[in-house]
Amino acid sequence: MADEESRWPALVPSASLSLGHAQEQVLAEQTTADIVALLLDIPDMREATARSIVLHYISEHVRAPVLLPDLPQPRYYLYHLVLACREIPDGLQLLVRAIEFVAGPTAAVAHLKRMLSPVRAHLEPVVETQIEDLLSGLRIPSLTRLYVAATGNGIATVPFRLTDAWDAFSALLDHNTAPGKPSPHLIFVAMLLQTMQTRQTSGSAGTEEAWRLKRLRDWLARQTEQLRGAGDVAQADYLDRMRDRSGVLSTRADKPIYLIIQLEPLPDLVEDEVVFRLSHWRQIHPLEWRPEPGEDEVVTMSSVRERVGALIHEAEHGWAYELDDSLVLEFVLPLDMINLDVDRWTRDALEMPDPPPLGAEYEILVRSQERLRAFGFHRAWRQRWQVLVDAVDGLTYWAAPGEPAHPRPMGDRLLSRREIVACVLSGPPDREPGRSELWKALRAGVPVVLWHRADRPAPEMREAVRQVVDRPDIRTLPTDIRRLRGNAPSDDHNGGSALELTLLWDDPNHFLDDSSALRAPASRM
Repeated sequence: MADEESRWPALVPSASLSLGHAQEQVLAEQTTADIVALLLDIPDMREATARSIVLHYISEHVRAPVLLPDLPQPRYYLYHLVLACREIPDGLQLLVRAIEFVAGPTAAVAHLKRMLSPVRAHLEPVVETQIEDLLSGLRIPSLTRLYVAATGNGIATVPFRLTDAWDAFSALLDHNTAPGKPSPHLIFVAMLLQTMQTRQTSGSAGTEEAWRLKRLRDWLARQTEQLRGAGDVAQADYLDRMRDRSGVLSTRADKPIYLIIQLEPLPDLVEDEVVFRLSHWRQIHPLEWRPEPGEDEVVTMSSVRERVGALIHEAEHGWAYELDDSLVLEFVLPLDMINLDVDRWTRDALEMPDPPPLGAEYEILVRSQERLRAFGFHRAWRQRWQVLVDAVDGLTYWAAPGEPAHPRPMGDRLLSRREIVACVLSGPPDREPGRSELWKALRAGVPVVLWHRADRPAPEMREAVRQVVDRPDIRTLPTDIRRLRGNAPSDDHNGGSALELTLLWDDPNHFLDDSSALRAPASRM
């Protein structure tokens, strides 16, 4: 235990290792050599042009020329620059602003800002060193989203490209704390622990990550204990709940981001063409389902594909650009439109040569608008979804092509077997018997339904689907279907994929706002 304590003093209860934000302790003053070493970690500061701009920036702000010897060696020049800034009131903070102007919000600049920050320290230097050892090199999916969630602000607050967990943690050390909440760096660790625990449960974490998980839990337990000792019981309880909760996004080890698109027919006609309300949401929180609504639009059927492509383009070039996670597309459709071939749409402009279909780029999930609003169906739906998540007893029901248009036996079988979590229709649901089969599956709470849109799918395509759906664990089915679409041969008639397949993947935890418009939607016609 002695060796362990000497290596990890952050885990040892000691009055000298308490949380700095509850004290009035200021970071120890850095020596000139220390600051020069930090500056040399910034590539721009090794360039003469960048150094001259920094010098001019400082001179302009103090309204007097700052005279330095013309030394070509960066280390010597920066040493004299730091000495000069120490003679100027708030000169080191001015130096930081000048360097951030030149070099931008990089990780090295963030480190410099933190080390020269006049604000009180959150952690003792020795504790910060130990947590740095645990977080440096720890690269997990959704890191940027964990950072954003810890700050409680938008994606625009990400200061630089985060390469590992230490980048995120260190940037959060100087972030503002919301009233009544723990410090953002502690919230980040709590969410990080939940993510790492999910990865370990799913078998995605290696031995080293499991070791870090244990050490981080010990570290956070020590911080919450210190919070309670300082009288911040509510903040400590908040961290405990966040660390130990089982998130609603635990179905899969990765944490994709979502663009949810809903189409709802409207009674009006425009130039004899049916119009729709197009609603959309984005889902970026890494641990909770919190879809953020966008502006509604009114579109005609002929313009729906173009508008959906524009929404995906806006995501890829905007809010999803900074995130490294997979983008999943969910289409919430009424039963009359549920057979749309949305996986064959594209986000590229019409003039682009050979545009790839959405089903080759993204996981495409169709959802039932009617079931989402029919609360009387939700209890059975949630029960079957839990069977799917447990991945032990799940069964798939294959509707027989010869069954009558209103197959009572199918409905009875679905209602009597709670292990059935998926159903493959005998035909498309825009006609019988597929229409009745789909409704009986939805009515029974079956969360996953598949069907071939072609009347007579090729035997090899039907067999390929059987191999990925006929098993107890179908949690990876959306990824499997995307892979099948990419590997399927081309259809000789239309040049597209021979796999004309729709996947209805309906997670009962993925609720949306009330779909009725709260404002007049903007027209895009």
